[in-house]
Amino acid sequence: MYKKLLQKIDQHIEKVHRRNPRAFVCKSGCADCCVGGISVWRIEYENIREYLKLSTVSFHPSAKKDKCPFLNDEDLCSIYPARPIVCRLWGAPILFGPGEEPLPNVDEISKRITSDKGVLTCCNKNYTEDSSLKKIKADDIINLDLVLSTLAAINHVYCKELGFDPTERFKLSR
Repeated sequence: MYKKLLQKIDQHIEKVHRRNPRAFVCKSGCADCCVGGISVWRIEYENIREYLKLSTVSFHPSAKKDKCPFLNDEDLCSIYPARPIVCRLWGAPILFGPGEEPLPNVDEISKRITSDKGVLTCCNKNYTEDSSLKKIKADDIINLDLVLSTLAAINHVYCKELGFDPTERFKLSR
């Protein structure tokens, strides 16, 4: 179920990119959003561990302070195929529900619009003047509540089947 969720997210973001090619400025090598301190659910953690076991990637944690430990010296993600959902979503237009706060400490790398529906946010490099967040189509917006509740449910089932605590989070640096 987790792999299907990843596939669905990737397909959606690819579709948004195709429909809005000028809206996305961030590209491979841009590491502004690759911040340190990110934590993931067990299912994502295990997916990364499995990827590292099976890949030829030689992993050396990033020495860059306040950056993701999987960021390599060329500012590329060394676990890109197994990156967590938060990494897959960042940059695209994400809707946080009413009363929810977007991720902490991302003001300098994000822009946002607040409405009665919640907070719409994305990377500050994307959706500039000619492709403003205000002009985005509703079906291009990712409902973060839906994605995260789906991920939490999948993680819960996974953990319960294996006898793990489904509320445990893992720092990527771990």
